[in-house]
Amino acid sequence: MNDQVARPTGLLVSASVLATISTAFAIRLPTTLAKFEQVFKPFGADLPALTRLVLAAPYSWWLFAGLSALLATWTGRRNFVSRDELHKMKLALRLMLVATALAFGVIVYALYLPVFMLGPVV
Repeated sequence: MNDQVARPTGLLVSASVLATISTAFAIRLPTTLAKFEQVFKPFGADLPALTRLVLAAPYSWWLFAGLSALLATWTGRRNFVSRDELHKMKLALRLMLVATALAFGVIVYALYLPVFMLGPVV
């Protein structure tokens, strides 16, 4: 039996907040990365591979913004969903939150890694 249940409002709010934050971050990331690149250039040192990868992909966060927007659209489409679909929505939101947090952490780590490497030299 696959009865319909009310989609929790918190699920829609969470998905919408994630989409909004991801989009704002995607808009701001290229400018921020360009500023970090300007800071690193005068040092003339070789940047770590992870830092070079992050600096080379300033528009990569749009993938997270797009997927988050799709998730928010999917959760907001209907007020009543099957239990299976609700379970899938909750799982997708959890996975998207974890993926977004990990990607953010990698970006922050990659941008500050050259600073930490420079510390012992100075």
